Amino acid sequence: TIGMGFKEYVTFTRLTVAENLLKTTDLSIADIAYETGFNDSNYFSLVFRQHYGTPPTDYRKKRRKKTTL
Repeated sequence: TIGMGFKEYVTFTRLTVAENLLKTTDLSIADIAYETGFNDSNYFSLVFRQHYGTPPTDYRKKRRKKTTL
């Protein structure tokens, strides 16, 4: 977080919350996007993929498998 501009910090914070929601809830991607301040779920998916290297749906599936093993 050091060296980040304000916009980058806000996006980082939103994505961190979204990551937690993906791991711990069954909320839809659209609901998670809305809950984390993204007005467009497609844009949320794009930003999430750029940050984590995978779309939110795939991220959720992979994380769920790891926690059930």
